[in-house]
Amino acid sequence: MYKVSDINKMNDKQLIDIICELFFLMPGVSVIDKYLSEDIFKIEFTITNSKSRLLVVYLAEVSNTKLDLWAVFEPYTREAEANLEEAIHYRFSINDEGNAVDLSKWLSAHLVWQMYACHMIEPDQEKYYCQIFGANSRSA
Repeated sequence: MYKVSDINKMNDKQLIDIICELFFLMPGVSVIDKYLSEDIFKIEFTITNSKSRLLVVYLAEVSNTKLDLWAVFEPYTREAEANLEEAIHYRFSINDEGNAVDLSKWLSAHLVWQMYACHMIEPDQEKYYCQIFGANSRSA
């Protein structure tokens, strides 16, 4: 965990690692790829848990963030049958010159609030992540 004094000094790699840490706290979510710069944010992942899947789709709606999804295998193939849980990939992506970091924090704050509401994280975790993403805690 980062100290409060270190939060404002985070670089893009540290911030994307914290965002991924939050994604890993959702049941059934595996992060495949990640990237963050001033202009681009993306996080690609799979979801094997229905509640997490619902949370991710809802998150896209409430944060107004682009969510792509696609089939990795054609549904009739042996690869699909053998890997049904990983057959669909999801990706949040933001392309916004100079604003991707702030918008990734916006998305992450919404994720924290929803995860807290769904009892996926504890109040102290919600407060910690809200502080990192510059959001008001809803567990106070």
